[in-house]
Amino acid sequence: MAYCCPKRSLNHLIYYASIRERTMAGLKSARDRGRMGGRPKGLSVKAKRNACSAEALYNQNELTSAEIADQLDISKTTLYKYLRTRNVKIGSLSKSLDVIS
Repeated sequence: MAYCCPKRSLNHLIYYASIRERTMAGLKSARDRGRMGGRPKGLSVKAKRNACSAEALYNQNELTSAEIADQLDISKTTLYKYLRTRNVKIGSLSKSLDVIS
């Protein structure tokens, strides 16, 4: 027997509305007690160290982004995230201008 989505009856809607209401009340109660849900903002201590290393390697203009990411054992996406958190100018144009001057 295949599963089929049940029809939305009035009892079904009332049941899920009550679940939502209780959930929202619980979240409000937790916030009132100073509890915040979700993932913490910012970088961990290890990530901050990696970000400093990534910035230093990137500013040396000797390695490509892929090589830096491989060396730090992170993805290129994470490398660029780290560079943005360190307020590093990103882009081949700015790097190539530094090499010329």
